[in-house]
Amino acid sequence: MSKSEVYNNSESFNPKKYSKTFLSLSSDAEPLARELTRFRLQQLHEFYEQHGPQLTGCRILEYGGGPGHVYPLISAAPYASEIVFAEYAEQNRKVAEEWRSNKSEALDLTPLFQHVVSSLESNKDENAVEQRETSVRSLITQIVPCDINESDALRDVTLPFDVVSTHFCLVTAVASVEQYTLGLQKLARLLRPGGMIVMTESIGGTFYRVEGKKLHNLHLGSTEVVQQSLVQAGFTNVSMKTMKRPPSELNDIVEYAFVTAVLASA
Repeated sequence: MSKSEVYNNSESFNPKKYSKTFLSLSSDAEPLARELTRFRLQQLHEFYEQHGPQLTGCRILEYGGGPGHVYPLISAAPYASEIVFAEYAEQNRKVAEEWRSNKSEALDLTPLFQHVVSSLESNKDENAVEQRETSVRSLITQIVPCDINESDALRDVTLPFDVVSTHFCLVTAVASVEQYTLGLQKLARLLRPGGMIVMTESIGGTFYRVEGKKLHNLHLGSTEVVQQSLVQAGFTNVSMKTMKRPPSELNDIVEYAFVTAVLASA
């Protein structure tokens, strides 16, 4: 099946079931997925805690955001002036719009907000979680289509951005390390010089499953491959934090890497 047939077909990829599988802190969730969710939220919190002050007023692009995956924006919101949410699949953009519009059928992402705001930020104000959700909703000014395999990875959006945030997007969309590096080059063109890319990548895997269906995941043999691709794409100051894990029925990934880098000035 083509990428369009996979991700625009709820029979092969169900956006809400994906979210319940891979983005849950519930005690009922698969333990490995729950651990990964905590890892991602922790690393994003630490990144914005460190770099947020210098990014105050920044424009953020969430690229390949999937079905309403605003979790990378929870820690970012206090420093952002605008967020553009870009996603390839129409059905995923619909789920994202349901959440932004606060519709009754929207994904319940409140537990993720609670973890970040109440636990990681130690904000005990009873209104703080709701206020952060409202803030993220208001900061997302556009939900737009994107395709990393097109010559223009993003169209009809004002450039440049100060931060490009992308998590498990390229590895599910491209077929080779060469295409992966080219994709990073395309993302670099969306950033201002000195802007930052924030990523979570999977290492060593070839697939992941949603409701038993096996989906493509590009095999990146090591974190060094990611670093080399970023450098070739024009990035510097590459920083990584990793979490190793055994393969499971969900996927055959052996390591996750939270990666940040700075686009070199011309």
